[in-house]
Amino acid sequence: MFDDQIGQRHPLRLLLAEDNIVNQKVALSMLKRLGYRADVVANGLEVLEALKRQSYDVVLMDVNMPELDGLEATRRIRQQEASAMAQPTIIAMTANVLQGDRETYLAAGMDDYVSKPVRVNELVKALKRCSPISPQAASATMNSQNPVSIEPAVVDLTVLEEFQAILGEEDLETVPELVRIFLEDSSNLLAEIQSAISDADAKTIERATHTFKSSARHLGAIELGKLCEALETVTKAGTLDQAPEQVAEIVAEYDRVKIELEAELQKRRTLNLAL
Repeated sequence: MFDDQIGQRHPLRLLLAEDNIVNQKVALSMLKRLGYRADVVANGLEVLEALKRQSYDVVLMDVNMPELDGLEATRRIRQQEASAMAQPTIIAMTANVLQGDRETYLAAGMDDYVSKPVRVNELVKALKRCSPISPQAASATMNSQNPVSIEPAVVDLTVLEEFQAILGEEDLETVPELVRIFLEDSSNLLAEIQSAISDADAKTIERATHTFKSSARHLGAIELGKLCEALETVTKAGTLDQAPEQVAEIVAEYDRVKIELEAELQKRRTLNLAL
């Protein structure tokens, strides 16, 4: 069980920085269930603009975003004079929780992190460590626990079931909507990755595979997420020799994921009609 009344007992002004629409909807739905609302921006530049307009107690900051990433946005926030900008607690939201990442986030000025796909209990714990802005407010400390490794099927349907439990029986549309958005976006991302490989465009491959990885994991396609992460990692290292073979693996795994998700959509449609 999770604390679905935390927003009433522990009010906070929240800013969500996330460029992936699936991830946005997941995070906003979780926060709504907890009694919070959040303003949403899609990159680090928009974070800085939002903080100029008003103060926030907490910024839920995606690390990898276009135009200005979460780490650089955090550095710029921390460089502001105290008189010019109230300092929010900054919580990294990231699929990258490898050895050394914690130190990187701390060095940039972040206070905490939650790993993607976000689990509601982990999010609750992070928010409970936050305080409304005040001159005496102390920064939250970094969560030092190691992420839990899950051995997935093609699609770990418990991820969708957990998310549905968070939403409650009164909202039966959000999960199918997220699945449909994922399936629509995936073909575009695959085409973008394949085109970028033909052009040896490492930066585009890295960005597209990061987006694909994050969306896949949020919908329980853990193995697909791992394959995307593997391609993202070698692309960061500047190695594209094996990229065509890796993309072929991603395409094959996506085809399996698509079949399973479409079957899940059909099952949910049937169940909803029967209610």
